Amino acid sequence: MSQASLVNGSISSKMKRNKPRVMSKSGHSNIRIDKLVLTTLIEIFITGTFLAKIARPKKRAETIKFSHYAVITKHNGQLCLVIRVANMRKSLLIQCQLTGKLLQTYETKEGERILLNQASVKFHVDSSSESPFLILPLTFYHILDESSPLNDLTFQNLKEKDFELIILLNATVESTSAVCQSRTSYIPEEIFWGFEFLPVISLSQNGKYVADFSQFELIRRSIDCTLYSMDPEKQKLEEQYRKEDQRERERRTMLLQQSNV
Repeated sequence: MSQASLVNGSISSKMKRNKPRVMSKSGHSNIRIDKLVLTTLIEIFITGTFLAKIARPKKRAETIKFSHYAVITKHNGQLCLVIRVANMRKSLLIQCQLTGKLLQTYETKEGERILLNQASVKFHVDSSSESPFLILPLTFYHILDESSPLNDLTFQNLKEKDFELIILLNATVESTSAVCQSRTSYIPEEIFWGFEFLPVISLSQNGKYVADFSQFELIRRSIDCTLYSMDPEKQKLEEQYRKEDQRERERRTMLLQQSNV
């Protein structure tokens, strides 16, 4: 075999090995689709992360405003501890639930002294729902009856007490469905006996409800003078008579309905 033939054979073998690969149209399209899907997923992830940081529940909770003071006054004939809550943004808060924890020193009947006793304090609002929308400022009430851990409070001993009332508000942001929690607390010096909040909601000429936040923190002395001279024993007795009278009226109504049947 001649040297020329060997050279030609070597060149032809190299050309075979270095032959360019030709990609089919379908393979090229598959790679483009894969890149497009990957790019879209990355954009969705980045956008979601950005929006999640913007609408963080922690930041949203900072726009929930509590009244600086709590008041004790009469509401629907019952002595109540009252606080006020407002939503400072236009976005709606739904499923609002307000609860309280009373922290104080407690002594049991056996003489045991509990330094940090925690008692639940229930609040309600004048609404058909226990989880109202927080659109306009809401007023929450805690009834100071026999079941209340604050039932021993009087006008005379309020400032002498040593406790802290922790208030927790849980709500859901309607636009993002994120759950946010906000809290505050009140000590005896921040609770005013015989006072009431000034109205903040009024009806405009256009028939729309308007909130005047300049009066959100303002309180005034209640016109009910009996609040300042209430004897705790007399108060409990009146509460007992009121409940018995209500039960008697319900019993008479039931008997009347049965007789009509």
